[in-house]
Amino acid sequence: MNRNTNALAMAIAASLGAGTAQAAVTTVTLQQYTTFSNNGPSNGNLSSTTATWQYDDATGIVTQTGGDLNARFNTSPATTLFRHTSTGLAIGAGGAASATTWSCIEGNFGGVVGANLCGNYTFGANFTDESTVVYSGPSVTRTMGGDDAPLGPPQSLSDLDGMTATVTGTSLVLTNGVCTLSPASNCTTIAGNPLYNKGIRVTFQLPLPPDAVNDSAITRVNTAVVIDALANDTSLVDPVTVSISTPPDHGGAVVITDNGATASQACADPCTASAASIRLTLTPSAVPNTATYAENFGYTVTSGSQSDSATVAVTVNNAVPNANNGSLTVPASGGPQTLDVAAITGNLMGDAPVTVTATAGTLGTTSVSGTSVTYTLTGAQTGGSDSFGYTITDADGDSDSGTISVTIAAPNPPFSSTGLREDDGGSALDWAILSLFGGAALGRRRRRA
Repeated sequence: MNRNTNALAMAIAASLGAGTAQAAVTTVTLQQYTTFSNNGPSNGNLSSTTATWQYDDATGIVTQTGGDLNARFNTSPATTLFRHTSTGLAIGAGGAASATTWSCIEGNFGGVVGANLCGNYTFGANFTDESTVVYSGPSVTRTMGGDDAPLGPPQSLSDLDGMTATVTGTSLVLTNGVCTLSPASNCTTIAGNPLYNKGIRVTFQLPLPPDAVNDSAITRVNTAVVIDALANDTSLVDPVTVSISTPPDHGGAVVITDNGATASQACADPCTASAASIRLTLTPSAVPNTATYAENFGYTVTSGSQSDSATVAVTVNNAVPNANNGSLTVPASGGPQTLDVAAITGNLMGDAPVTVTATAGTLGTTSVSGTSVTYTLTGAQTGGSDSFGYTITDADGDSDSGTISVTIAAPNPPFSSTGLREDDGGSALDWAILSLFGGAALGRRRRRA
């Protein structure tokens, strides 16, 4: 793995044992949006929030990079106090908050108690809302009417002014303080109190550094294998970026693909996509006559501003042919002779299906059926020797060759018209046979001669 933690604030780095950190912008996740009053803290319901956020640990500012903030405060699911909404919100560093839009949307609870919670005023004796609160962009305008009475300034973007960030482990908390006036009721009853409605705390989750875990796979030579390398990696926040950090060490090729909602397609290195959709496809090298071997390569995954690397070890299975020398004999009786080269001691046929070929000898031809080679003399059998070559080629194109030595026996001498083998002066066998017929037969033979 070779973890390279290169982001987040010093406190994060210390909590992770990473040493001194470098400033960086990191994607963070909103976890809580809390307001404080004399009734205590109230956490907004964020189920409708689609906002995305980034934290710059150099400036201490959190920026809303997209989507909508929608923090709903309610006493029950059916009774809403108010909602805070925003786009383009930026808070932190103790400065003034800014936003593209910010508004407080009144719920249905204020009408029950005779007050406007966003506008922060009561309806007066007639219990009628005669005032207006208009949010335009990041600004708010309140116009009081009738006998309505203000309780303090309306809720506005300025309630998020003065926020400062504190990092503890992977928790990022921004707050501008909680009202500490005593008694606590003063926090809501003193008109114009600068701390009124300013007790806000926003909590974000910082990502842990990604943890890339080594992977393994098995394939055959010349056969691509698809690897879900990120499946066992942890602390990945989409989108992630994957690059091949170390090329395959046996000459293979790796392609990054994005298996998103559409069909799988190549994704240029470095590839940025969701962690669940990224695949690595290795096509192992076609090394002739190489037995089973491991092809290794490395990748780096970046999540947020932090990276980690891992190694993928692919076992490339390959059975290589081995063709040893052999021999066959053409007996005195002659005729074609067949040898199954798969039966030669020490021969290996490689990956099926296998093809066997053979060359012709000097004195004979060869033919092949399956793994068997048949040798046939093309001329008269006069005795002697010959040879021919054969080659085993397997399904992967791996091959090996051997030589078959052929011993050709001398033919037996032909038989004479008497049924005895002809010779040039008689043999001991002939005389032994003739002696069985007695001297008379021998004498007659001599008189005829």
